[in-house]
Formats: sequence, structure tokens, C-alpha cells
Amino acid sequence: MVRARATATRTLAHFARRGAPTGDNHLSQTKIPTFHFQDSLPRLPIPGLKETAARFLYSAEPLLNAAELAETKKAMDDFLTGPGPALHKAIVDREEKRYSSFIREPWFDMYLKNRDPLPLNINPQLTFVADPEKTKQSARAASMVRSCSRFFRTLEDGNLVPDMFHTQKCMGGTGTGALSFLNGKGGSSQFETVCSLMPRKYSFYAAYIYGTYPLDMSQYHNLFMSTRVPALGKDVLKKSMGARHIIVQRGNDFWAVDVLRQDGSVVPAGELMSAFDHILAQERALARLPHPCPACCASHSTRVLA
Repeated sequence: MVRARATATRTLAHFARRGAPTGDNHLSQTKIPTFHFQDSLPRLPIPGLKETAARFLYSAEPLLNAAELAETKKAMDDFLTGPGPALHKAIVDREEKRYSSFIREPWFDMYLKNRDPLPLNINPQLTFVADPEKTKQSARAASMVRSCSRFFRTLEDGNLVPDMFHTQKCMGGTGTGALSFLNGKGGSSQFETVCSLMPRKYSFYAAYIYGTYPLDMSQYHNLFMSTRVPALGKDVLKKSMGARHIIVQRGNDFWAVDVLRQDGSVVPAGELMSAFDHILAQERALARLPHPCPACCASHSTRVLA
């Protein structure tokens, strides 16, 4: 099942800035492959135990009265002289054995263990402005689905421009020194050529010299062909590799609509619109059922669904 997450909206801005369309299957092309910087990104440093304790007390102070703050400080002192150092060392030792962010697993645990209903609490709601050239529902849906499918192909084929933050000042934003002649060249053709020629394990540092910070793109692997499956205690992210369809819901019915052909090419908008017109013509989907339809489950707590 093709499923786009909200993070895709940030990346769509790339296409307004650069990258000409490349045929019917891609939205853009890029000289620097999409995940070229991923292997060389610096890891998020683990803060010291005392620094973490100080930050915690600083954040807690506005929320507590004097007695509660004193009790919290005592508890923190007991933690620092008790199990704290051993727990901190365990985190440091664990992270030395892998290339990842130390907050990755706790973040996913927080996300997947959340039992609140997904609509609004987790999944955002997006509202689009009216398109005067596409006033028919099926035409608008076909246009959006086809654009998302081209986005998918662009991502999968490595033609999506990497996420980068350009300071336009060399050496990570200082703008001084012997390489100051590179100021303002972040994102230039020269920048793209140099970075694309660098091995993946060193490419971040080439961008840094130009004052550009490549950003983590690991979550893009879950943008499509993935879904969250309810489970007891903690939900599971599942991938459906090779899927070529999306799921369309209308009323009580669910439809599988192919958006990619067997050769991977994107289905034309006209064919998609015909499929959506067929779905809209089915009056059965809006009939009242003697029991709640499966769609109602989407608004329930994941605890109920599991």
C-alpha cells in the first residue's frame, strides 16, 4: 500500500526551487543521489549525565513549587550518586557499537506505544486550496495521486534532491578563512559536482566546507509502501515491498487502485480518473450497513484495534 507521511510536504518544496521534470515518471533529477550524505552524517552527541540533570531541573522549575522543587533536586542527587552513572555508561557503550542516533529507539517507542487515536493526535489533516482547472473530484484526485506516484518513483530511483540547509557561509557557517571564496556557492553547480564525486562516507564534510548541512533522510524509507499495524503494547511498522497500488475508501467500501504498471512506470492521470469515476458511481458504498464498517476503526484508540 502506497502511503505518504506528512514529512513529504517539506521535500515537495525542493521541486519549486530546482530540478526540472524528467519525463512522466519523475518530478526532478539531481546530480547528488538522494541518500548520498546518509552514511557520513555526524551522530547526535550524547550529553553528559550532569548536563542532562541540569537541563531536567531547569525545565521542571517553572512547574513546581518550592517544596516540590526541593524534593525533585534531592531525587536527582540520589540518581546522580546512585544508578545514574551506570545507566549513562550503558547508553554510551550501546551507541558505540552502531551508527545511529541515541534517541532513535526511544522516539519510535514513544510513537508506536502511543494508544491515542491516530487521526489528529498522530496523523495530520491537510486542506488543499481549490483548483479552478480541476473542479471534478475524480480529476483532482487523479492529479494528486499521479503526482505522489511520480514523487515515489523520484525517491526510489535516487532522483530526489537531498535535504540540505545552506548557510551560504563556508566552513559550517563561519564564512572566514582561506576558503571564504566558497561563500554563497552552497547549492551551486560546482557544489553539486564536488559533493557527488565524494565517496558517501566523506560527502557530508565536503558539503560542510561549503557551509551546507545535509539533513537526515532515514525516515524517507517509511514514506511509501508502509503502514502502522496495531498490536498489544506497541504497534508495528510493516513494509509491503513491491506494492503498486493505493487503497481508496469511499463510504463503506475499500478499493485497490494500481498507480504503477508492472514495469514501474506511472499510470496516466486519465486512467486514474476513470478508476475513480467508477468508484464514485457505486451507490452501494454509501448504503447503511447493519453493523459498523471497518472504516470506523480508524478513529479508535490503537488499544481497541489491537
